Amino acid sequence: MLKAQEIHWKEYQIDISKRITLSSLAFTIFRLAYYAEAPISIPSSNADQFIRRGYYGGNAVVYIPRGMNLFYYDVNSLDPFVMLNSPMPTGKGVWHGDLQNKKLAAEVLLKHLWNVHQL
Repeated sequence: MLKAQEIHWKEYQIDISKRITLSSLAFTIFRLAYYAEAPISIPSSNADQFIRRGYYGGNAVVYIPRGMNLFYYDVNSLDPFVMLNSPMPTGKGVWHGDLQNKKLAAEVLLKHLWNVHQL
């Protein structure tokens, strides 16, 4: 443990005894050594609660597909697709009260899936 502490202090000037988890340590190193772009914004308590109420994990639905000209899409993980095709969200978030005329991420994904099907 002392050797690890010595290495982290020498390389990054970070005292590992001040970090509770390995994830916290990794994030600190990332921010200090590799992330030179816009600052990571921390939302207000109200915005944080709003986001958390709308953030869900995976959804598994069992159904019997019946119909004509149906398409089946097996999406295991959208994270790599989004990371490849979208910029890293940085800076302070913008609150939009009316999203009717905004292009949402789901529309981009559906367009991508449609284009893949057409190939």
